[in-house]
Amino acid sequence: MIKNNEINQIVVLNKTLQYNPRKNLPLKVSRKKTESLFVNAFLKAFLNLYTNQNGLVAKEFSLNGYGIADLIYLKITQSKWNDRDEIRTRKFVTAFEMKINDWQKALSQAMRYRYFANRVIVVLPDNNISRAKYFSGTFKSLHVGLWSFNKRTKEIQKIYTPHYSRPLNIQAKRKTLSFLTAQL
Repeated sequence: MIKNNEINQIVVLNKTLQYNPRKNLPLKVSRKKTESLFVNAFLKAFLNLYTNQNGLVAKEFSLNGYGIADLIYLKITQSKWNDRDEIRTRKFVTAFEMKINDWQKALSQAMRYRYFANRVIVVLPDNNISRAKYFSGTFKSLHVGLWSFNKRTKEIQKIYTPHYSRPLNIQAKRKTLSFLTAQL
């Protein structure tokens, strides 16, 4: 159990995969790092927004059977919950799926993360967000967030952010938390 003030900043895990999925691609495709550079730029902007938060960020998080999330953010909150000054720690997992062009594929992948995450968000470049915005009702009905990110200005625009909700598979969330807290 994490005690009060044990975590007082965001910790970033750079390697959560046991393997590199890019090595499975043809050489020509595996050299393209556009999405990877986009993810790294978004991560820096995200960390600047949430510098006063407690938590953990992991890149390329893989949970067997649920795909590979580009980023996950474990938010850790602590609050007094009774008269005896006992502290309750709550953990919320947000999974991010990022794509340069294909918002439909991003949405499809993000849906799998709902099994282990409390909140799921698709992030697209601001110059490719218009078509996805047109379908924002679909994102809302599926409880998947939609954000845009401008790599040049480092601006994150939150078009729709779902509330934290119970993951579809509580055992999958427990596995996620077990893995992440073991990294601490």
